[in-house]
Amino acid sequence: MTQSRRALLALLPLLPVLTTARGLAAQPLAAPATPGAAAPSPAAPPPPLTARLVHGGAPWRLRARVMEVPEKVLHLGFRGPGAPEAEIILPRPMGTAGRLRVVAMGGRQVVLASVEGNTGTGLSQRLVVFIGCDAEERLRIIGIESRAAQEAMQCTSETVLENRLQADGQGGLRVHSSFARTRGDCGQQWTGKPYREAWTDRLTWDGRGPIGGLAVTRGAGPVRRAVVEARRRVAEQLGAAPVTDLRNVDLEATGLYALVTTQAP
Repeated sequence: MTQSRRALLALLPLLPVLTTARGLAAQPLAAPATPGAAAPSPAAPPPPLTARLVHGGAPWRLRARVMEVPEKVLHLGFRGPGAPEAEIILPRPMGTAGRLRVVAMGGRQVVLASVEGNTGTGLSQRLVVFIGCDAEERLRIIGIESRAAQEAMQCTSETVLENRLQADGQGGLRVHSSFARTRGDCGQQWTGKPYREAWTDRLTWDGRGPIGGLAVTRGAGPVRRAVVEARRRVAEQLGAAPVTDLRNVDLEATGLYALVTTQAP
């Protein structure tokens, strides 16, 4: 066998990868057809995601565009009668596009978009960005929550903060939170103490400006206090004028990035 033929055969397993790299999705090989069998019908595409962002208005179809250059961002826009021309821009530093969800809030619907938060060695976080139209029918980012965060930068301990969002059927959103700091794989070197917190907050929105912060209840633990303070700082940065580009929000300054490094007793 000639050297050029060996090189060609060596490339055959890589052909699907090379095709994908050129922007074409690699297709799986079809199973041999059974003689006389009917051809399988193609799978129906999922229905478009719609949201009724304006109180009493028509539902708009959500349009998502993934951009790779000059930087990785996700553009979210809406199409339909009276839909705003503005788009929401969400950064994608790790290149992933998050899940979208529609919930009822404040007499209208709000879109929740999952995006990357604080990431690094031993550190991961997912944020949820709340997108809605205010009472003046202006598209805007109305809130940001930490959905899930985990810190294990050292093997001595591990910290996890998880938030579960649930519509309460009364125009609000309940956030069920749990925080745990536990001993790690090499915990014999750990000088800290295990610590846990669990609580539920209720978020409401009246269509004016961003989602407001909550007052800290008496007896709240340090992690819950840090979460409430982060909400207040988020609302402060989103301000009265609509913010549509998440890149204009200093997420580190809000305290969202530091929630799993909160000093707990």
